[in-house]
Amino acid sequence: MPRNLVYFFSTCMILGILMLSAACGSPQEPSITPSVVVETQTPVSTQTSVATITAAVTTTATATATNIIPNESPTVLATATPAKQIAVLLPTGTTAPTLSPSPTASAIPSATRVLPTQNPQAVARGAKLFVDMKCAGCHIKPPRGQRIAPDLSHIATDAELIIRSPEYHGKATDAASFIYESITDPNAFVQPPFDQVTVDGLSLMPKDFAQRLAPADLQALIAYLLTMR
Repeated sequence: MPRNLVYFFSTCMILGILMLSAACGSPQEPSITPSVVVETQTPVSTQTSVATITAAVTTTATATATNIIPNESPTVLATATPAKQIAVLLPTGTTAPTLSPSPTASAIPSATRVLPTQNPQAVARGAKLFVDMKCAGCHIKPPRGQRIAPDLSHIATDAELIIRSPEYHGKATDAASFIYESITDPNAFVQPPFDQVTVDGLSLMPKDFAQRLAPADLQALIAYLLTMR
């Protein structure tokens, strides 16, 4: 075969191979797909966190309050005045102390607790009763002769001194209650030296004044005697 023809065929084969290679394309490189690892985190519920914190705070506060405040129940104590009661905290099982009534409440009879009203009308009424009942016949110092009853010219001042003297053992606590006691219970305190001129040391004063006088009149008489100082 002529050399030119061989060269021609060789060139055609080479061109064919090149064209075939171009048509098929270059060998495909392997494709590597990168894998991305994503760490998945479970979100924490805000409500769950808040609830957990609230529960913890509540439990701690309750425990602290329980440790600080003892288990105590209120016990009501009655005072000398029944209408007013004071509630105080005492430990459970503790017996409330017994309160003694005030001296004024128990020192004189219940009728005496209505103290005389200091007003001109009451004083004027008491002055008239003092004369009408002839109290002055025994209780005002006579111009001469022996007295048979204490002089009441300064009874308001004298009464305050008598209730503080060691010889007095009555229940009066002030001038008004002493005068009341002297009228309604004359033998509660017989002043010396009049205990020497009485029968068996008893007062000669009538003992039924509490029954003979209306409560208003008794108050008026005491109101008048309290002005005699």
